Amino acid sequence: MPKLIIYNRKQVAEVLRLWTPQKLATELQMGNFGATLETHEAQELGQLLQEWLQRALAVLTLRDTLLVDPRRGERVHNFICTTTTLGCCTLSAESVQTFLPLKDIEAENLTSKQIYALLADDPSTLNLLSNLEQTDFTELGFVLSTEDKISYPFPPDLETLLPPLPKAYQGEQIQFEQPKGWRRILVIILALLGLTTFLLPLILGQLPTQPAGLPLGLLTLALLVGIRSGWLGFAGAGAIWFVANLPDFRYGSPLTLFPTLLLLFLGLFLLALDRHVRALGAWVFARRANGLSKNNV
Repeated sequence: MPKLIIYNRKQVAEVLRLWTPQKLATELQMGNFGATLETHEAQELGQLLQEWLQRALAVLTLRDTLLVDPRRGERVHNFICTTTTLGCCTLSAESVQTFLPLKDIEAENLTSKQIYALLADDPSTLNLLSNLEQTDFTELGFVLSTEDKISYPFPPDLETLLPPLPKAYQGEQIQFEQPKGWRRILVIILALLGLTTFLLPLILGQLPTQPAGLPLGLLTLALLVGIRSGWLGFAGAGAIWFVANLPDFRYGSPLTLFPTLLLLFLGLFLLALDRHVRALGAWVFARRANGLSKNNV
């Protein structure tokens, strides 16, 4: 007797588009896929997938494997469709002609009311309709079979079932971490030396002759070591430190100051290129934003 089989065509398409033979084999072994398959069907599906894995097709999508090996792909596709089958009913000989147009037509070409009307015309589909009351008909596929062996046709848009494009590579996201262990001890020593070289002349009653020299250098070095800066950070900080110690930067005319400013901008640019410096800036701004939000509350 002719049979009308309804399955979830959209779900099948998503599996073909996103899953690989390796993933399908893993899900089958773990029992997360193929619960509705007979034991011999699950064994046959597992054997077909193993043959694909042995042919180095494990990392391809199922859509690609169906195109590369349609002979095995037809059986695998049938098993996938079987697991998404929503209902099956036997049609009377008088109503077969009504459902023949559904054999090679996709659900999206008909409205849900038209499909429902076609099914409602045959009394044998009443039980099937009761199971599909909450189903979106645009996601369904229809197969009219006059034989015991049911064959689900490949999706007509199989060649366009491409997986989503991979996201752009963002690189390693570095999070700022406060120094620990020996790095923390080294940072403390450098910072204390910098403060000592700056404050010691003041304690002795003298003004520091060049606070931007050794004191600033030690404090900057402590900061760079603490954030684990790379060579870009050290180069940028070194350029800024060098600018701060040039006589023209403090006493020069605007004409002699211009080349110095170019070196200053170069140092800032190199600092901005260092990922660890950017991570520190993001951490500082995040803490500041959290503090402002707490104050507003």
